[in-house]
Amino acid sequence: METMDKQVVVLTTDCTCTDEDGGYTPDCYGCYDDEKGNLDYLLKDWAKANEFDADKHVVCIKGRAMTWLRRDGYAVVDYESMLDALTIRGDYTLTFTLEGASLKVVRTSHDEPTGAYFEVTKVERPVED
Repeated sequence: METMDKQVVVLTTDCTCTDEDGGYTPDCYGCYDDEKGNLDYLLKDWAKANEFDADKHVVCIKGRAMTWLRRDGYAVVDYESMLDALTIRGDYTLTFTLEGASLKVVRTSHDEPTGAYFEVTKVERPVED
């Protein structure tokens, strides 16, 4: 099976849903919830490209230039918690870029107008005692 060399998915919380007449509607197309479906496909392609096994691996998200303080840091989370680890309270935009097996994310927000940058990798699941 061939996969695309590069996939990009953009999630934004700053979304106003309108119908074809310009009126507001609860049914959104191309907004956050719709794009989450596209993100699911992108993340599945990332997991496949990295031979990710949820029983053996967890996800490491390394970030830089986060918040208005421009901090660096990382989080180790389960596969299902990736999106939660990247979101913040307030409006933001997340741009996921998958090239081959490399997944990078840029988050922009009021406090991160030039972007916070994240690299997502798999690591061995820690052995529990």
